[in-house]
Amino acid sequence: MNFNLMLVGRCVYGMGCESMYVGQSAIVSNWFINYELPIAISMVSTIPLIGSFLNGIVVPQIYDATQDFGKAFGIGFILCIISFLMVLIVACIDKRAESYDKRLLLQFRQDRKERERRTVTEQISMARAEDKVEEEEVQIRETFKQGQDIENNFSLKDLKLLGLPFWLTTFSCMCTYISVVNSVAIGSALLQNRFNYSEIEAGFFFGLPYTISACACPLVGIFVNRYGRRMTVTMLGSLLLIISHTLMMLLPECDKCFASKLPLILQGLGYTTYSVVLWGSFPYIVEARALGTAFGICTAFQNMGTVVAPIIVGLILEGTEDVKFSKGGYLFASLFFVLISCLALIFNIWVYLYDKQKRENLLESKKPLAEFERYTQQ
Repeated sequence: MNFNLMLVGRCVYGMGCESMYVGQSAIVSNWFINYELPIAISMVSTIPLIGSFLNGIVVPQIYDATQDFGKAFGIGFILCIISFLMVLIVACIDKRAESYDKRLLLQFRQDRKERERRTVTEQISMARAEDKVEEEEVQIRETFKQGQDIENNFSLKDLKLLGLPFWLTTFSCMCTYISVVNSVAIGSALLQNRFNYSEIEAGFFFGLPYTISACACPLVGIFVNRYGRRMTVTMLGSLLLIISHTLMMLLPECDKCFASKLPLILQGLGYTTYSVVLWGSFPYIVEARALGTAFGICTAFQNMGTVVAPIIVGLILEGTEDVKFSKGGYLFASLFFVLISCLALIFNIWVYLYDKQKRENLLESKKPLAEFERYTQQ
């Protein structure tokens, strides 16, 4: 196998995967508003997690049966083709919806100009028609990207729209992503070396955080829909990650004991708050025309974190492997994840306090979109 060619393939795959996720998040944020958005974001996050879980089960078994990486990668290639076809379908649906929205907007503007030319007598005689047009205006405004005119395109001058809450949330996302993704990346080896799992068993259980998150995402989305409390849930998630990595750091070695699975379960619950609540808070932090850029910047920071963090974790494992009490280096790796999770918690607390003092506790509201629109118009 050509290692350099494999690296090129990973780069291409990474660019496509992350770009698609940013696009999906932006589209979902435009298609769904208010109570619909958390559920939609949770579904976008849940399906990939289910895929990650299945990948952890299927790929090791395929390789174990065939001893051929090519066949395992071949299945991934087929899935990418299917994904590409689905993206084309989504693009067609979105294009058609956008054309329909433009026609509605044009019709609304024509009706408004016509109303301006009417005489007072005509306005009185058509009062009922006026009421109907006003109702249509409300519906149109809800359709156009959360009340924003679709012709208001984002420009570099609008970077000022990305205020302090956005940057704090972005850093929190980056820390949470590092804490979970890199922990899962070494999870298989950790389970084998410290808790005597076989390679197949470790391949099943190391994806447990994603499985837990996939199951919990819809439930958390429903809770946020009904009660709000976004930052409260997010801070709780960061706390769960801290507890999870602390447990993994302090657990003694055992033979496939249940305690070895508990940190993975807590990681899954903590990751849920990122994939549903934290990521889904951007539509209530930045204006609609800056939303795609906001998702892109956040994803870029996450990717920078996942480039640097594995190097740091690798150096920690390699440098502390022979230390007597380091548990093969995993103790210090877990300590690194604890510190990163603490940073995420600090950022989340900062967002909560800022939101409470400067934005009337908007993110804790049951109807954050309406509150956000009112806030931005002040």
